[in-house]
Amino acid sequence: ANFRFNPIPIDKSIVVLEKICKNENLTYTIESLKIISTLCNGDLRKSINLLQSVSMKSKIISSDSCYESAGLPSRKDITLLFDYLVNLKYDFEKTYSQLYNIIKLNGYSLGIILKEVTILLINNTELFNQKKFAQLYTDLSDLETKVSQSTFDDIYVSVLISIFKKN
Repeated sequence: ANFRFNPIPIDKSIVVLEKICKNENLTYTIESLKIISTLCNGDLRKSINLLQSVSMKSKIISSDSCYESAGLPSRKDITLLFDYLVNLKYDFEKTYSQLYNIIKLNGYSLGIILKEVTILLINNTELFNQKKFAQLYTDLSDLETKVSQSTFDDIYVSVLISIFKKN
């Protein structure tokens, strides 16, 4: 039998994670516990496992270590990446160089980057007119489909940049 459980609210997860941190003598911030809970989408078991993974690396639970242990880019990296994509003062070559450094050197999946870029796009709709926003969203959707069917991320990094840099 399959059992389905509703996600546990973030504030309730934080209480449990905080108790574990205190019992294990871990140094933490509420923000880092919130990040763990958010990354695990209300799954307390996953949250505890991620906390354990982070704590095995260091007794200090930081925001960056949470993202790193989860294999996800930090908010700082995603924000920087998004800025290079949407800011027209950066040309294709400069943007590619920055994206390469963020994505390839850290080993991030392009699929995860696309998800995070899409979230930022939705949260920053005021940066684009309606027509441009719709086109970006459509192009990112098409790219996500191609990325999910392929293993050639390198060429798709160029496509991602082109989506934002075209007129």
